[in-house]
Amino acid sequence: MERALIQQQLDRVESYLLIDARRVNEQRKRVINLESVGGDAALAREQLSQAEEIQAAHVADVERLRRELMEATE
Repeated sequence: MERALIQQQLDRVESYLLIDARRVNEQRKRVINLESVGGDAALAREQLSQAEEIQAAHVADVERLRRELMEATE
């Protein structure tokens, strides 16, 4: 893949990581708030799990794209 295209994809996925971090943090707060008042946090925990899975996928994409970028410059 062309180096410029890889860099463009890497930049995009890295921006997703910032969004992911905010979503995970906000969802953790929701879980904590619900649990602190004795509320049912099951749905909030499930949404947290999903947000963490998305974040992990984006981390894996960043790592892969960084490897591809290194290989494209060799």
